[in-house]
Amino acid sequence: MRTTTTGTGPHPTGGPWAWTETLATARVGERYRVRGTLYSTVRERCEGLGIGEGDVLTPTARPPGRVTFVREDGQAGALDQGYAWFVQVEPV
Repeated sequence: MRTTTTGTGPHPTGGPWAWTETLATARVGERYRVRGTLYSTVRERCEGLGIGEGDVLTPTARPPGRVTFVREDGQAGALDQGYAWFVQVEPV
């Protein structure tokens, strides 16, 4: 089974994850709603940054190994690129 960060194929483990768009692939300056996270460690890291399912984020930059963003409430944050691959988002 082929997996990619584009398209709608399932997660390679057979789980419900749809490989659509992730925070790691989101375009800087555009608004995205968080649809979910794949792993509990990623979810816990996001919760520590005040990010949860349904929240709206705007990526602001991609310094090496990170994605910086602004939450809808104006709070800025950064997430390691490795985590960002597993945060599913959709354009708002």
